[in-house]
Amino acid sequence: MQLVLALARPYSFTQTERAAYDSDFRHDALTPTTRVMFEDDPRNLIAPHTWDAHGATSQKEQSAAPQYSFYYRDLSAFLRKMKN
Repeated sequence: MQLVLALARPYSFTQTERAAYDSDFRHDALTPTTRVMFEDDPRNLIAPHTWDAHGATSQKEQSAAPQYSFYYRDLSAFLRKMKN
């Protein structure tokens, strides 16, 4: 599993729009199903979730949203687990 921390390039559309992710996934040759995206606003993961991308959040009250595959309390421990 590889980690995607943020969209790196500026866009004329918001993170909630599929075009933002289409562009990044194509540009960086990312395969959404093998990536974990960190985002605490579930609206920003709706588009990636349509490709079965995995979301991770530190917000327990939001972790039940279908866009999230992972909830973490300790980011360092979570990153170590994902690395192995």
